[in-house]
Amino acid sequence: MYRLKDSIILRNIDGIYFCIDSQAKYYYHNKGIDQLNSTGYQLLNLMKQLVNFDIKSLTNAFRSQFTNLPSGIDLEDDIQHFLNEFIRKGYIISDGPISPVYSDIPNHKDVQSNTNNISLPQLVLDYWGKRRHIYSAGIELTTMCNLKCVHCYNQNEPHCAKMSTSDVFKILDILFDYGVLMVYFTGGEIFTRKDFLDIYLYAKKKGFVVEILTNSTLITEEAIELFKQYPPSNISISIYGKDNSSYYNVTGDKFGFTKLDKSVSALAKADLNFQLKYIVLKENFSDHIALKEYSNSFGKELKYGFELFPTLHGDNKNAGHQLTPSEILEIEKLDSVMSKKLYKSLHGKKVTPTDRYGFEPLYMCSISRYMIFIDYEGYIQPCTLMRSKQYNILTDDLAVAWKDYERFIKIPAPKNYKCKNCKDFKICNPCVEKNKLFNNAPDIPSAEHCRLIHMRAEEFYKDKYK
Repeated sequence: MYRLKDSIILRNIDGIYFCIDSQAKYYYHNKGIDQLNSTGYQLLNLMKQLVNFDIKSLTNAFRSQFTNLPSGIDLEDDIQHFLNEFIRKGYIISDGPISPVYSDIPNHKDVQSNTNNISLPQLVLDYWGKRRHIYSAGIELTTMCNLKCVHCYNQNEPHCAKMSTSDVFKILDILFDYGVLMVYFTGGEIFTRKDFLDIYLYAKKKGFVVEILTNSTLITEEAIELFKQYPPSNISISIYGKDNSSYYNVTGDKFGFTKLDKSVSALAKADLNFQLKYIVLKENFSDHIALKEYSNSFGKELKYGFELFPTLHGDNKNAGHQLTPSEILEIEKLDSVMSKKLYKSLHGKKVTPTDRYGFEPLYMCSISRYMIFIDYEGYIQPCTLMRSKQYNILTDDLAVAWKDYERFIKIPAPKNYKCKNCKDFKICNPCVEKNKLFNNAPDIPSAEHCRLIHMRAEEFYKDKYK
């Protein structure tokens, strides 16, 4: 007899069927999430209902549900093919020896599983984005953090976790019912919540593809053991320096790097997927080569960024920690991958807002298209930098909020909006919410940001970066 593994979860995401193994390492090992056609989805549902089954009982159950099957097909052979495919993937287990694969059985077009590893980014571009389906949601679990980073945009917020465990569970239930596939948890620092592992496991067992954002200094052995059993798709780790001295200058923690190194080494030993992200500041500017080597020692490419923006209340006191445009370019010139990418973009076809969006919008980004953000109070935001208190997911209808947020996509740019006619638009991602934080105006970008973009364009247009 066979049975489907308990970790297998079936989901219907806006008319696209998925089989998700909550215990697999998504993407990292190119397994764990498969797209199904309707027949495959129905067969797996039958397996769940039957619990224990053999090929005959599964065939009979399928035949009883679908009475209008084409004549002249060998349904049992077709279902055996489907069964073999999922045995190979490790999704089906047996109370005895697994039957050999029947490779000589022909595949009938009428009843096929049609399973395949998928490109979620491509589905977003080709399907969900065009339909404005929310496929991804970020949840800000807390504003509490064990570090005091000098550049943090959240530093003026009350340091608290306002949502209870049951509140977060309710949010996950709502997102599940709405057809959200991916969830990421962020803070503050998520591991300051004592219930974080309960929240994480609840999300995994619901069938979400889960990513976590953390500074990793509070990751425990208990957490790593849980992640080994139910792996996150990615652990995105912020890294602030090459040693404890740099960490103290940026975060105020005298032993921050020691804590990070311990957890990162443990994650690597457990073969868990993680990524290191480096925010380059005046305090850690000289660390970039050492941090690249550190990341490479784990077989990871270091991700990095430079631009800071005011706190969510518009306080720009963290601007003094940002590198000058010249200092930023000195680092970027050493990055051959980024240099070539910028060169290619600058020498490519001229791109205008109309080319991208069909008209000249104010918001030239993905706002209100396929992602939402739930802040630490439960308010639904169409992007991570917006802090509207119009809709709360715990008391208001998500569908109503999402329908209303479509208005952001349709706002036209003012006639004098300099970004829409900028010659360097194709290497820039204008951000209305950042404009508001910097200048309290949606259509006036930061002068320093514009300066950096124009300097990049001038430098990386040169043929030496070809």
